[in-house]
Amino acid sequence: MNKFLWLLPLPVAGYLGWRRVSRTLNSVRSRRYPNFVYRDVGVDELGVPVFTYHSVAGRATPDSVTPAEFERDMQYLSRNGYHTLTADELHAYLVGGDSVPARSVVITFDDGRATLWTAAYPILQKYGHKAVCFLVPGAMSGAGMRDPKTASPDADLGDAPVITWDEARAMHASGLVDFQSHTLAHALVYYAPEIVDFVNPASDFGYLHYGMPVLRCGGEDRLYTRPPLGTPIYHSRPRMGAARRFFDDEALRQTCVEYVTQRGGEAFFAQDDWRAQLLRVVNDHKKQHEVREVFETEAEQVEAIRHSLTHSKALIEANLPGHTVRHLCFPWHRYSMRAAALAQEAGYVGTFIDINPQKPQPDWNDSYRVQRALPTNVYGDDPHQITRIDARDGLVLSLPGDARVDYTRRIFAKLLRPPRFLRGGS
Repeated sequence: MNKFLWLLPLPVAGYLGWRRVSRTLNSVRSRRYPNFVYRDVGVDELGVPVFTYHSVAGRATPDSVTPAEFERDMQYLSRNGYHTLTADELHAYLVGGDSVPARSVVITFDDGRATLWTAAYPILQKYGHKAVCFLVPGAMSGAGMRDPKTASPDADLGDAPVITWDEARAMHASGLVDFQSHTLAHALVYYAPEIVDFVNPASDFGYLHYGMPVLRCGGEDRLYTRPPLGTPIYHSRPRMGAARRFFDDEALRQTCVEYVTQRGGEAFFAQDDWRAQLLRVVNDHKKQHEVREVFETEAEQVEAIRHSLTHSKALIEANLPGHTVRHLCFPWHRYSMRAAALAQEAGYVGTFIDINPQKPQPDWNDSYRVQRALPTNVYGDDPHQITRIDARDGLVLSLPGDARVDYTRRIFAKLLRPPRFLRGGS
């Protein structure tokens, strides 16, 4: 039988190959990109494409590009005569028809991650390109400037994963980075009382623990902190969404955490029935104690959203003297009509939203969805629905120009690209 062991990997390889082909074909059928990705278009059909980056890290992560890939994109823009606009310049074009160069694009960064300063900014300086960064000011510290020449290529993954205010001020002073708002906290919140899981060693905590909903502890929100093992996880949505926030019972939460701690902490999760055990703990607690779970009122929801929007704007302006924040990008690319109205009330004149068109998802509770089929951003478009293109996979290289990557070549490259784990990713 041993002579047939070499056949065992074949079904796995076949499945992975089939999945990659299936996903690629679905991408082709979706037509979710602007026309310039599929064919070489004229300047009059281009509009102002807005490209989005998150991380420019040495190690491949789900939302990063490498410094070499980012420089390749910036070099392509320079070689082909593209101009990079600020948020105000794009707004003036969309609303007032102000003249912009024929080949104009907008480069955006979400979150204000450390590699904006350590990796992306030196490349922007080298080519003279401007970028818009949507900051989460509630996550930022005040002082300190890293030396990009000696900083870790994976600074986003370290103990200080966002830029400091000193670094922001240096980039702002250069005129190359236009800082705007990504709300105060980039938060997820609970919206329903059903427990869907418990915090465990395999949980997806996300960048700066954004993947975990905000916990209320003793009347205060605990932000950017890894929740203890055993913490119940409930249904969650972005803070800017339509659903009112649900506050879990802190005593029940503590009971679950103590149960895990007393049984070895991380070692507890080696047991096959750990979820069943914790669900029994929950049921026993509810039988013995009055459960204190509440929803915020509508007025409290409005005030929480308003606070996030106004204080984000005020905090950025206070730390960048002379700068006015007029533009917003909603975290998670989801928000409600109420959040949209409150944003305009707070003084935001432009809103950058989804990366590529959204698919209707009823579970997001009446999201403020993009109505246009494809992101174009031309004069007359709604400045509160500025659509963006995910810059990963080298989509900048499909813009009209010398050495443009056509769609056929892009598809074959996607099919033949090694899996992330073989490229050093995590």
